[in-house]
Amino acid sequence: MACEREHNGTSNIRVTRLEGSGAAPVSCRHCLDSPCAAVCPHRALSLSPVGIMVLNRERCTNCGLCIFACPFGAIDWKPGGIVKCDLCMHRLAAGNGPACATTCPMGAIVYGECGDVSDAARLRRASVLAGDMPAGR
Repeated sequence: MACEREHNGTSNIRVTRLEGSGAAPVSCRHCLDSPCAAVCPHRALSLSPVGIMVLNRERCTNCGLCIFACPFGAIDWKPGGIVKCDLCMHRLAAGNGPACATTCPMGAIVYGECGDVSDAARLRRASVLAGDMPAGR
């Protein structure tokens, strides 16, 4: 919902329904050597100078090749065309994190440098295993 709020009613991330009652967001990994950009015949996907894989809507013909090329299933088709996470570039430019990460009540979605995020996840898991923290936080 945070993504929809930031992008005029359209979510730029896929949400996959899990068996039972759960759901998981599937977001673009902004790969440095991205298969989605490599297959795009119109060069509608490109890596920005700050490392965000950006979709140029004027160039995109909605052919869907990028959907099949993405190894993470992070690019989606919605009414109006192809959608993918842009990490809320407008928020990053203002010094804020992506809307999904800053509003996730359980802290399940995080944003940061890969090493920092991995370190924080290891520390959080260690706290859960040690009984210092509930599993959902």
